[in-house]
Amino acid sequence: SSGGHNNSGGEQQSREAAYKQFLRPIAQTRHPHIEPSKIKSQYTSLFKNEDRPENVLFSRFMHKIAKRGNVHEREVVVTSRNLYLFAKGRFGKFNARVIDIDQIVGVVESPSDPSLFAFIVPSFHDILLKITPDTNSHCDKILLQQSNNNNGDNDKNSNVPTSSSEVEVKQQLIAHVFLSLIHISEPTRLLSISYAVFCLKKKKKKSKKKQAK
Repeated sequence: SSGGHNNSGGEQQSREAAYKQFLRPIAQTRHPHIEPSKIKSQYTSLFKNEDRPENVLFSRFMHKIAKRGNVHEREVVVTSRNLYLFAKGRFGKFNARVIDIDQIVGVVESPSDPSLFAFIVPSFHDILLKITPDTNSHCDKILLQQSNNNNGDNDKNSNVPTSSSEVEVKQQLIAHVFLSLIHISEPTRLLSISYAVFCLKKKKKKSKKKQAK
C-alpha cells in the first residue's frame, strides 16, 4: 500500500539520521593505522582522481575474503574520493584496486563476527573485509604515547585508550566511507544508503553428473 511505502521511506530516513549522528563524530578524526610516510613513499603513484597522501582519512591492514573464501592480505586506504585495496608487500599498477566512494551503496555486518563486514558495490562486486589484530598500528602507537604522557601527570585519572578494538576500527572505516558517501551524493543520490546485517549464505551445489544409462 502507499501508506506502507511512505512509512518505509520514513524509517529509512530515520535510520540514516541515526547513522549520521553516530558516525559523524568518529569521522571528525583521521585514523592512519598505517604509517603516513609509508603511504607517501609507496602508494602516491597509485592514487587516482587527484588524491594525495595528505587526503588519506583512514588506513589499515586487513584481510579481504574472496568469493571462494580465499583470504588475501590488503592495506585499505580511504580518501574522500576513493577506497583503495593495496596488495600488502607488493606494489605496481596490477596490485591496487580502486573503488569510487560514490559507487558504494551500503555496508552490511556479520551478526556473529564483529570483525567481518562488507561494502556493497553493484558496479563491481561486494567487498568482504575482516579486521585483524595489528601490532604495528600507527594510530595505536599515538594512543599509547598519549596514555604514557597522561600517566606521567596523573596515574589514577588517565582514561586514554592504548589501542583500537576490532569493532572500533570497523566503525572508523565505515564512518569515513559513510560520511564521504553522503557528502558526495546529497541531495542527488538515487540509490538509498543501506546499513543491514550481513549473513553468510551457502550456495546450493548444482549437480553436473549425468546419470549412467
